[in-house]
Amino acid sequence: VSSRRRFEEALDIIERQGLKREKVIALKYAGELAYEKGDLFKAKALLINAYQSGLLLAPDSALVSQAGRRLADVEFALDNLDEAMKHAQKALELAAQLGEKVEVALARRIIARVFAARGDFGEALDHIRQAVDLVRKVDDPYELGRTLLIQAQIFIMAGDEDARGIRASFEEAARLFKKLRLEYWMAESEFQAGVFAC
Repeated sequence: VSSRRRFEEALDIIERQGLKREKVIALKYAGELAYEKGDLFKAKALLINAYQSGLLLAPDSALVSQAGRRLADVEFALDNLDEAMKHAQKALELAAQLGEKVEVALARRIIARVFAARGDFGEALDHIRQAVDLVRKVDDPYELGRTLLIQAQIFIMAGDEDARGIRASFEEAARLFKKLRLEYWMAESEFQAGVFAC
């Protein structure tokens, strides 16, 4: 049974039981799944629903920070940089208040991507380095691997001439994904490293 089908079944039960908080959580994860599968418009619709429902239910909660950060990722992928920055900064502010260290790191990661896309590499490098340091401290190997890949991309975009540092980011990401047995991300790390080498 597919992940999407499981989310639909969960949402059906949640709706019947009238579970508001659980509905926001389910929408958030369904939106993340749609994003990972590349269905950006569905992801955006689900995450806007999660974000707005979270604001109504508990405006200063992790429901809002987590849905907002995921929505920022989708807006960035859709090239809506202003919207991505707005949601990422709100997510960062809330996550910092709540002490959600991984979410702080992931909000900084998307903020770094927006700054890099705008050509503001000083800010981009500052945010991505903070994101890597923080996600390393909380010991989340999956998010560390993904953040290292983004760090390498930002270093390249910024014209960083430290090829060893860029290669080190790719190599560490590949090692982390190998340990986690995530073949797609291992291949992605090696692919990006190969493109850089060329």
